[in-house]
Amino acid sequence: MASVPILNAPFQYQSRRAAINLERDQLEAARATREQEDRLAQEEAALRDRERRERLETQRAEELAAAEEQNRKTEATLQEQAAEDESRRLRLASALSSERARMAAQGLDPHSGSARTVLRNLIDENERAALLTEDRREREREAQERLLAARERRLARLEEQEDLDQEKSTLSLRRATTRVPIIGLSARQYELKKRMAYGEIATSNAQAAGSMAKAAG
Repeated sequence: MASVPILNAPFQYQSRRAAINLERDQLEAARATREQEDRLAQEEAALRDRERRERLETQRAEELAAAEEQNRKTEATLQEQAAEDESRRLRLASALSSERARMAAQGLDPHSGSARTVLRNLIDENERAALLTEDRREREREAQERLLAARERRLARLEEQEDLDQEKSTLSLRRATTRVPIIGLSARQYELKKRMAYGEIATSNAQAAGSMAKAAG
């Protein structure tokens, strides 16, 4: 009966050694799988980041083009307004001159009460037209300011969404690269099992040596 451990010791050692090798192979396979998945996750995150940057750059370019177009329209409008103001001033000057000439032809005193009233009416009419024009221009400026504010809000929302997407991508990548592999053992578990297995093998070898010594004795 004492010789049984001696005969079984090599077989037990080979079995435990095979188990350790299998566990090591599983650990290496799991590690390789995880590294590959991590690389894929990083490549996908980089691709999403590049796509987000391209979308943001495209949106910014569109907003810049729209702003430049609006600036051109505003400049053209200002030029039109300046021409309109000059034309109204010239019309008023022409109307006043014509009225004074008419009064002089009729022998009227341009400084009389009636003449002053006529001239004052011309000036008032011109001022009313100027006020209407300024009111229209003010409404146009307010509309342009609303368009600009809306464009700035759209760009701000886009940037906020891009920041949120970036945070989600970073969190997803962090989760992907820090998860525990399902297949195989962790390095700590592998080392622990290896030490336990070697400890059992050493115990079995010691028992076998003791049995051989007893048999020899």
